Parts: sequence; structure tokens; C-alpha cells
Amino acid sequence: MRQLHSFLAVSLLTISASACYPYHNPNSVGPSPQVCSLPTFANSMANYPSFHVAANAATEIPGGDRAFAVTSNGNGTYRLVWSDTAGYSTCFTGLITGIGNFSSAQVKGLSGREQVQLKQPNQIAFASVPGSGVDGVDFFADQDPVYLDVYADNSSAVNIYFTDTNSGLVSGANTNIAAFFSP
Repeated sequence: MRQLHSFLAVSLLTISASACYPYHNPNSVGPSPQVCSLPTFANSMANYPSFHVAANAATEIPGGDRAFAVTSNGNGTYRLVWSDTAGYSTCFTGLITGIGNFSSAQVKGLSGREQVQLKQPNQIAFASVPGSGVDGVDFFADQDPVYLDVYADNSSAVNIYFTDTNSGLVSGANTNIAAFFSP
């Protein structure tokens, strides 16, 4: 069984050689946040496209994009973050589904402003409106892959960025729902 390790760093606008945690500006400019609710749909584990996340790599969300980024330490600890880098009041929602059950002690919101709920023993639901800040969820999965089913303003046409194990480059999954392994 994997041990819980320190959480990974995700930077928003630049990839840096040093690890740093993203900063959320509570005074970010943009329209007033809309009501953003936890998803009520369910997701299954199926034969979705899979991607390998490089361990301990920083991943960016490019400026001007509303998107997600996933990182991992390679030992079961994952971080999924989301932001609208343009600062609009985009409602981000989604599900994280695991092969095994998640421990509620190992599922935690990043900023404290996001709604995070263990919807089923193997499924985490989340929702928030971060503006240009960063919201997210840290979680531990004792088995890979983890499945991400994510939305921005109820649209599944949203980018999921990760650092690819093979190339070492930040890539977009270009699909939603997607399975993620590390390493």
C-alpha cells in the first residue's frame, strides 16, 4: 500500500524549477460568482483514454484558459486544481472516481472555498467558482488509474493539463472523461 507523501505543487502561469503552491487572490477581479453545485450524475470506470502523469512535476494552466491540471507524487497522492485564469466566474464541477475506496481523511479541498464531498466510497464530487484563483482537491488513491469527469459551466469541452511521464512536457488530455496513472 502506498504511503501518503507531501502534496505536489501546481503553478498557474509559469512552470518553475522550484516547487511552490498556487496562490489564490481573494480580491480577483471578475463578475460575481454564480451558484455552483456539486454534480448529481454518476460516473463509471470504463475504457477511457489514459495518460501517465510524471511524478513530482509542476503543471501549468496557460494564461487565458479555464481548465484543470492534475499532478501526482507517483505514490498515490494526487492534486487536481482548476482555475479560470481570465478571472471570470466559471463554475467548475466534476467527479473523481477511483478503483478502490477513498478515505475521507485523505480527501481535502485546497483553498477551503470549494465544495468537496465523498459522494460514494470510490467517488469524490467537487464544485467551485475560483475566478482567477486556484481551487482544487488533494486525494490519495491506493490504486491507479483515477478517472476524471470534469466540467466548466456545464460543458465537458474543457482542458485537463498534466506533465507527461514520457515527454516531460505539459500536455492536454484533449478528452473528457480520462484515466490518469502515475507512473
